[in-house]
Amino acid sequence: MNLIRAARTAINNPGMPGAYGRYLILRSLGMGGPYIRVGSDARVGRKWTNFSEYWSYRGPGHGPGPSLPSAVKSLIASSQARASGRAVAIDAGANIGLFTAAFAASGFSEVHAFEPVPATFERLADNVAINHFKSKVLLNPMGLGDQERVLNIRYDWKSPATAHMVSEATSDTCPVQITTLDKYAELNGIQRIDFLKIDTEGYETAVLLGSESLLNEKRVSLILLEWCPELLVRAGSSPDRLWQLIKDMGYVLHPISLAPKTDRPLTLAELKSNPWDNLIAVPAEAPM
Repeated sequence: MNLIRAARTAINNPGMPGAYGRYLILRSLGMGGPYIRVGSDARVGRKWTNFSEYWSYRGPGHGPGPSLPSAVKSLIASSQARASGRAVAIDAGANIGLFTAAFAASGFSEVHAFEPVPATFERLADNVAINHFKSKVLLNPMGLGDQERVLNIRYDWKSPATAHMVSEATSDTCPVQITTLDKYAELNGIQRIDFLKIDTEGYETAVLLGSESLLNEKRVSLILLEWCPELLVRAGSSPDRLWQLIKDMGYVLHPISLAPKTDRPLTLAELKSNPWDNLIAVPAEAPM
């Protein structure tokens, strides 16, 4: 059955056999990679945990697909271009550094990356190093949340991107330090954030609660966040609570693609019917 399943997977993904062969060859030779390009000036992926992780970043087809969708790349570029003075990006839930590298390569003056899982943080630091981004990227081996404290994070080495906060310590968790973005910005002299990316497996509500001063004062120009009702509930929040929090702080949600472009923000009813998406939040008075 496993062979039949593997054969079907290969048929449905014509680029997979060749990609897997290249992956095995490079790994056996100790050459690192294969890498995923982030634009023309950056790459990530010298230390993949397995082929599945590499494939999830690479994308299907005979040639590697774009590591980030074109809409996201355009969003990053436009945010950097609109910044006045130093352009600052925050990468909450940086994982191995795809967004961190994209921010640095696009010209952001400062990129502050947060990754609390020790093993994943090491790979994030490695990807920053191979791109020579140390001068503009500040790496933080911690997470962002609603208060300063120590929490437990569950981590599966076979699927690092699914790491998430849990209430109790078990054999498959590790303690991680949490700080708030408000506190971090104060300590690091950050007056304004041009791009805040949050991908924290349902912990988005807590990250925003810890950014209350920055958001209420509209010192965050744009937020890119994952919307997943199932993960929000698992983390002790809910779609209703996240939507209301964003609204109360004076922000509105839009589709990331803006295609077709609309000035009308997304409603809660529209969002609750969507099991997963990446959305952008901007100040309500900001033009789209």
